[in-house]
Amino acid sequence: MLYLKYEEFTKSVFKFIVKSGNYNKLKYIRLKIHKEIRQDDTHGMAYRCTVRIFLDQILFNKRDYSEYDIKGYIVFVVAHELSHLLQSIDIKRYHSEKKYRNFIEASADIVALEYIKEYYDILKENIGYFSLDVLMEPERNAREYLNKV
Repeated sequence: MLYLKYEEFTKSVFKFIVKSGNYNKLKYIRLKIHKEIRQDDTHGMAYRCTVRIFLDQILFNKRDYSEYDIKGYIVFVVAHELSHLLQSIDIKRYHSEKKYRNFIEASADIVALEYIKEYYDILKENIGYFSLDVLMEPERNAREYLNKV
């Protein structure tokens, strides 16, 4: 039952961000929620206008977090993956060059975090309360990485 609550929350986050974001130039964006624990610890991915969220992986990795921290992390993962759809990514380099991949990921983190912080009140009104506390570590890591580059 708890899983269904997070699944519905993920869908509402996706719908709201797509509706309110800069995604009108993309004709069709779809969400796929996967129920699997991955070997590589991936929480989401985006490719060819499909955003994949590995909800079981998120819930497993964040099992000690509060409900509102988990929701905050889901908002972050959805916003992060959607931001990839607006990036110009060289897929061959992404898969072959670690430094390039890390730059792309850190950039997507910052875009997602800035969106969440700027629109927090509007997001909260439309999808319900979620915590920003869980986003401090991803922001610190992304900013540290980008400052080195």
